Amino acid sequence: MPIIKIFQTSILSLFYFGTESGFHWFFVNVIAYALVVFRTDRQAVKYWVVGISLALFLLCELTDTNGLYLNSTDQELSVILVFFAVSFNFAMVINLVISRLKSVNQHLRILAEKDELTGLSNRRKVLADAVNIFADSIINRESCVFSIVDLDHFKKINDTFGHEAGDLVLAKVSAMMASVIRPQDEIGRYGGEEFIVIMRGTSIKDAADIMEAMRRSVEDMLIETENGIVIPVTISIGLAAIDPGVSRYEEILAQADKGLYVAKRSGRNRLSVQSDYQN
Repeated sequence: MPIIKIFQTSILSLFYFGTESGFHWFFVNVIAYALVVFRTDRQAVKYWVVGISLALFLLCELTDTNGLYLNSTDQELSVILVFFAVSFNFAMVINLVISRLKSVNQHLRILAEKDELTGLSNRRKVLADAVNIFADSIINRESCVFSIVDLDHFKKINDTFGHEAGDLVLAKVSAMMASVIRPQDEIGRYGGEEFIVIMRGTSIKDAADIMEAMRRSVEDMLIETENGIVIPVTISIGLAAIDPGVSRYEEILAQADKGLYVAKRSGRNRLSVQSDYQN
């Protein structure tokens, strides 16, 4: 398209409308378009388009041709129309640049906040959510429950079936857990085979019911590898609710981690509540 525009602008400026029509200012749009649209692997083409456009613009600017179809009055009117047309096209190019920047920023934000393997929020994002939800719950005096979930014997799965099977288990279990929680709840990968679930506006009893449903759902899963091997999977869960005396979200996570430790020591594939706040 830029090459066609170069030929079109050159012919119209030098032979049809004349250089006094200002039509050669459309080369500015061609240059702007080439600088924005061409990918990095087309650098040579981009620079050729820019160079040719600039050279032809200077040629039209330095020469004086009257053209075949426009008299002096028409050429003055043409300059005004070309100005508005070039301005409009340039605005379209700027809008294209802004749209691309927004798209790139959105993609980068997703990469910065999502765990690539599971598709859940990564550690940085889920902890940022934990800070905000904790603060909102304290300010609004609402109940909130933090939970830490850990896959049982995950190292054994990796050692026995391989890391590809381990990745498959993480992806499948993550999808199952995300489908069990409520829309207002947050879930993210804490690290390795550990996950954080944050349940806002819920009591410890209701949260325990939700997490028990999650535990049963994972226990009932049949994860099959490409080789037809079925891998049994279970999870252990620790829960803790916001206590009126707590001032930092890390304290709630520490309590949930203690609950996870109790669940592991009690035989795994179970949950443990570590909170005295039962409202």
